[in-house]
Amino acid sequence: MKNQSILVSILIIILFLGVSFFAFNFFSGRISSLTSQIDASNSEQKKLQEKISILQAASKDILASGEIVTLALPADNPMVYVVSQIKRYSQDLNLKVTNIRTTDIGTKSRDLLKSTVELNVTGPYQGTISLLEKVRRSFPLTIVDKVTIDPLATEFRATIDISSYWASFPEKIPALTETITALSSSESATLSQISSFDKPQFVELPPASASGARANPFAP
Repeated sequence: MKNQSILVSILIIILFLGVSFFAFNFFSGRISSLTSQIDASNSEQKKLQEKISILQAASKDILASGEIVTLALPADNPMVYVVSQIKRYSQDLNLKVTNIRTTDIGTKSRDLLKSTVELNVTGPYQGTISLLEKVRRSFPLTIVDKVTIDPLATEFRATIDISSYWASFPEKIPALTETITALSSSESATLSQISSFDKPQFVELPPASASGARANPFAP
């Protein structure tokens, strides 16, 4: 009888130790998992705080750079602005622009879209050179593809082919936890180089005059 009591006690102790062991492993795993989640959350919070600090410090530069990039490579076909710029420069340089013909080329590499304009320019030779230089240093970004001089014209006349590009804006923004990468030296140099380019002059409609406003027929 005494041996049986000792055996029961030993079995109870073994059972208790087994339950304690499994309970310890279970709670240890839970604690380890919670610790990993807390560490991951703290890491994401740290990255987010660093990103917020960087954006706050560079907010003005980001807005200025964003405007430059948008003007340089817009989301829609910019040919109407290109032609407007050419007409404005030609008027200032006493040049005559005729036979304006535009063509959509289609998709190019890396989702770029291309349009071309062909036009005739008549006037002083130096004025035409100045026109090409102004177009090259203006927004939207353009490339002078070809210049053909008419040798039979009584005054200097050239046919100019100019290309311009555009691309859709990104549809997704980076995740908040994604690390911000700074611009490379070449990218910063490019932004600095084109920041002085001439911007297109957008037409603003004047506000309606009070005399031209229609009266409210429901007013008392």
